[in-house]
Amino acid sequence: FELTMTVLLTGADGYLGWPTALRLADRLDEIKDGRLECLRNIPNLCFKDESGETVLTDRQRMSPEEWVEQSSGTYQDDDFNGLLQHAFIETSRGCSNKCRFCSQPLISGSERYLKPANKVVDEMLELNRELGINKFEFVGSSTPPSQAEQIAEELYSRNLQDAFRWVLFMRGRDDKVAVDSTTDFMTKVKGAGCSAIFFGVEAADNQTLQKMNKNESVEDIRDAMIAS
Repeated sequence: FELTMTVLLTGADGYLGWPTALRLADRLDEIKDGRLECLRNIPNLCFKDESGETVLTDRQRMSPEEWVEQSSGTYQDDDFNGLLQHAFIETSRGCSNKCRFCSQPLISGSERYLKPANKVVDEMLELNRELGINKFEFVGSSTPPSQAEQIAEELYSRNLQDAFRWVLFMRGRDDKVAVDSTTDFMTKVKGAGCSAIFFGVEAADNQTLQKMNKNESVEDIRDAMIAS
């Protein structure tokens, strides 16, 4: 007799597959014996029990500390044998905005986690030292200006402003920065190696943006793009 079973890792965060998979591995003997009741105590699962009923267990989001640890060091040497010559670094996770077209808050949580600037730069240095990578793309929900500014300052403080090139995703309106103007901010991050910024524009009409619940205006997006 061979038990065949499909278990879906639902998660409240994309990286929850790892701890959930480890919890499953710890209960393999029970699962092989058909004692599926043990699965009810493991968060972020969707499975059919012995009676065929679909069960959804509680959703549980990892802590910021767990996320920082698990979202780094994910590359191997052969990842860069082909066309990929830059590395992705997840600098943010989750989003408090509620844009109607975006699944980010549902998938990753409605609270935005931000990776500390020193951890981001540590990751850049490690990837450069071990794999020779010097181009990076910051990914996640979006990089708020304050975080980009802190990363730039961290690179300046280590005299690494000319060592790497990095790109990021940004909203037209987000949090505030320490410098006096958006133009000063753009100058600061460019000097630290930022070579491109991708803006989520979606629409060039304020009424459409309001319907999307974007929480920003055409003017916000225009000003940020002109400054860049």
